[in-house]
Amino acid sequence: MSLHILATGPQCTVQDAGRPGWFSDGVGAAGAADRRSYALANRLVGNDDGAAAFECLLGGLEFRADRPVTAAVTGAPAPITGDDTPYGRAAVTDMA
Repeated sequence: MSLHILATGPQCTVQDAGRPGWFSDGVGAAGAADRRSYALANRLVGNDDGAAAFECLLGGLEFRADRPVTAAVTGAPAPITGDDTPYGRAAVTDMA
């Protein structure tokens, strides 16, 4: 599957669970800033705990997939649309 990023907001990044336990070797923990929302999104779509996810502070993420995808949007309340269809927050959504 290919995911084509069409646009991002000013602070949209790809995050994972980070690297806890490596600070003594000079590696910061990093990872998602909102760890609860990140973990919930991965659980909702059936991903492994450390799977990558988009983290968008101010919204603006637009993407196109070459086949249907299952997505979950978690975190702060924000309007979510796919092909001009509004979607709910903290719920699993199949987007064609």
